[in-house]
Amino acid sequence: MSGKSKDYPSLIKESVAELQEMERTQKHSRYRDYVRFVRYLKEGTSTTQLAAGERIGLKARQSQVLWQRYKQEGLAGMLTYPFEGTAGKLSYSQITRLRGLFRDATTPLTQQQIADWIKNSFGVGYKQSGISKLFQRLKIKLKTGRPSNVRKDEAGGEVFKKTSLL
Repeated sequence: MSGKSKDYPSLIKESVAELQEMERTQKHSRYRDYVRFVRYLKEGTSTTQLAAGERIGLKARQSQVLWQRYKQEGLAGMLTYPFEGTAGKLSYSQITRLRGLFRDATTPLTQQQIADWIKNSFGVGYKQSGISKLFQRLKIKLKTGRPSNVRKDEAGGEVFKKTSLL
């Protein structure tokens, strides 16, 4: 960086008040810092990119990249969150049908049986690891009853329940 100061206040379109408002409304701290970087340049409290970057904890190259991004895309482009998430293979209605299958099943199904059912019903292929991750995401797990002791006296337990004062 040459260290030569530009006329940043004239290059930045937004007013200081708009930048302060945008800074307050940012959810992500990184983007709040980006708006603060631009605001420092607009206000004139920092006369170079390096100085404004150092105030928010950026190195020289990061400050250059941030300023280039502002020049090319504007403030709206700087503040777009790049990750929007991924859509799952199954739609909401298909997941509802899958949950219905578990509700109606009389015996526990294996993950392979469920993968085959999904393939036949919806035409969507899952590997075993994918089925496992799908179950984790949907919070589905095999429910098993508590084991009972083989020496348990069933008749004595029923008599105790009937005569107990609790």
